[in-house]
This record gives sequence, C-alpha cells and structure tokens, in this order.
Amino acid sequence: LRTLAIEPYLRGSDSLNRLYTEKSELTQKQRSAKKNNQPFPIKDQNRLKKINEAVDKIAALRKRGTNIYNSKNLTAEQKQKLLEQITLQQINIARKVLGEEPIKTEQSK
Repeated sequence: LRTLAIEPYLRGSDSLNRLYTEKSELTQKQRSAKKNNQPFPIKDQNRLKKINEAVDKIAALRKRGTNIYNSKNLTAEQKQKLLEQITLQQINIARKVLGEEPIKTEQSK
C-alpha cells in the first residue's frame, strides 16, 4: 500500500531530498560559524528558519500519514487516497520553499 500511495508523485521526492540537503548544509554552516565565533549571515538564518518551519509541517503530515496507514477503520482504497493527498502536500511544501511551482492534480486544477 505504501508504494502504491506515493507512486504518482515519486518525481516530487527529489524536492524533499533537496530541501533536507539544504537544511543539512545550512545547519552545518551555522554550527561551523558558531564554533569559529563567526557570524552566521542573516540571509542564511532566515532561510534556515523558513526551511525548519517547512520541515516541521512535513513531519506533522508524515505522522498523520503513519496514523492513517496504521488505521483499522479505513479501507485500503481510503488509505491510498488519503496517503496520496498527504504525500502531495509534503512535496508541495518542499517545492514552495525551494521556489518551485506546486504539483497539481486533476482535483486541484
């Protein structure tokens, strides 16, 4: 079920990977600046804050997805539909922060 739920949006997982990579790079840069008693640029601070906010939203959606996946009250079809929606929301959160257009589905057009 998990694979089926995200299959149509796998190309969006690249957006998630790039978001987490940028977060990791900025976090490392921030740690390095602090360790070397150097200032961490305001531009990078603001970017990292925006990324962290997006990551928090994605994590909340992931938790919701896990609850849906483990639900005993939903059919496989209901789970798949809900998980597809959550996956698309996660991808679009990442795409927004990366400055990309959201992925649109027939329902959202």
